[in-house]
Amino acid sequence: MVRGGLLRPEVTAETVSNVRRAYYVGVLVYAAAAGLAFVRPALGLLLNVSLWVVWIRLGYRDAESSSGR
Repeated sequence: MVRGGLLRPEVTAETVSNVRRAYYVGVLVYAAAAGLAFVRPALGLLLNVSLWVVWIRLGYRDAESSSGR
């Protein structure tokens, strides 16, 4: 989407960078949660649920819309 120019004009490079970083961290957390689930299933599930908070807070908004406009 980024390379093909398919993003809306108001999406900034910073927003794209934040989303990318969140996905990279998310993959690592999901892998850790999967490993943890073999030892402590409840903690593995809790770790997965914690990512929901990250995705909700990220919200895929650009800087302008997240500043209350």
